[in-house]
Amino acid sequence: MQVISKPTSASDTAQQPEQNNAIFIQKNAAAVASNKPDPWSEDGFPMVCTLVRGMPGTIELVYRKIQQEIPVIILKGTGSAADIITFAYEEISAKNEKEFEDGYLKVELARRLLDEYPLLKDNNVKRNEIRDHIMSIVKKADQGKRKLLTFIDLYSGTGSLNDFHKFILSALLQSQKSVTGSKVNAQLKRNLVLTLDWNLPDLALSEIFQRNDDIRYTLPAELFDKAVLGKKLEAFVDLFLDRDFILHRYLKSEKLLDLFNKAKDKEFLTTTSLEGILGLTGDDEEVPTDFVENGLNKIVKRLTDISHFFSKHEMDCNAMGIYFGDKSDKGVQRQRARAEKKALRHFIIYAVLMNRHQLAKILWKRSSEPIPLALICCMMFKQLAPYCHESYQRLLIEKQAKDFSDCAVGVLDKAFNEDSRRTFEMLDEKHSRKIFRKKKK
Repeated sequence: MQVISKPTSASDTAQQPEQNNAIFIQKNAAAVASNKPDPWSEDGFPMVCTLVRGMPGTIELVYRKIQQEIPVIILKGTGSAADIITFAYEEISAKNEKEFEDGYLKVELARRLLDEYPLLKDNNVKRNEIRDHIMSIVKKADQGKRKLLTFIDLYSGTGSLNDFHKFILSALLQSQKSVTGSKVNAQLKRNLVLTLDWNLPDLALSEIFQRNDDIRYTLPAELFDKAVLGKKLEAFVDLFLDRDFILHRYLKSEKLLDLFNKAKDKEFLTTTSLEGILGLTGDDEEVPTDFVENGLNKIVKRLTDISHFFSKHEMDCNAMGIYFGDKSDKGVQRQRARAEKKALRHFIIYAVLMNRHQLAKILWKRSSEPIPLALICCMMFKQLAPYCHESYQRLLIEKQAKDFSDCAVGVLDKAFNEDSRRTFEMLDEKHSRKIFRKKKK
């Protein structure tokens, strides 16, 4: 992303060298010259402008950007043009009356412009033109749900520049027009990609999902891929699952294999599972093609003593919506729920084997089988620890095992406090009814 300083006229710069100019933050410099009323350029790059201080020419520049419906962030408290526009916006928002505008606001704006830019005293026409530009800017700032102006108060507790990237993306999202028809999904996908790229899940929730809560949107698999494979994007996985992303329709055997192969950091998997448990050389960039049916089942068997955990055929049938058993509506619903449970278990195993502790925790919290799954994760981490070459990593893995052990105990304590009888019944369930069955010898 480029940061371009957009200067005003040479005379303005010479007359007031201490003033700063507007800063335009964008991804496409060519879009600056565009008159198209859209914050996105023709080649798909968004643009947001930021105003810090500024001169009369800067106000004219902001006016043109607002006319083009390009969002502007104004840093309140930096002085000059930024504070004059902020003042006008706050005043007109408080009293949107024609008499107030003509009788007070225009007069006060003219006075402030003269105080800030003394050279305008000799040019009433220019002063009034700039004043009218300010009036136009603040009147067009709010258009229903759309906002073209965003103000950051540097002297308030909520205006921290540490969150400046969040203000930029929020300004862009809030400035967008509502779309209909086939454009809805395209806009939502484009916006979600931006929040993923900037790692702002809270903004995805507030500015995309909650603002469009009445819109049914099917999340594309590639966005879920991005959330799973991206660095520190686990919160998006949680968010997408909250939006009814169907995991078993996503996690076919080929997709699981793909997630292993496309992972950015495979060192833990290679050291512990491929080399340590399976005895492979670890030289290949990709896991074996039969890894889901054979490799994974051998690894899970070694770590937990559970046989045939993965079934490639069943995973692929579930992903295609082919369920076996009762064909009644209720029967199909039960099979779907069962398929979703299994997909969640498979995904948790993936997270543990990749040493994605946070992802495993997020998925575990969504499970209807928290105690056995927590114990499975604990067991796997504990058994994987000896395969770690570095002592610090062994300690970390053992700590993660302890974390899941504590989770299981915590759930058990809570269940006992809420219903001790049901808890004892759950613990006393017969082996044949447990969710993970060992292969009969």
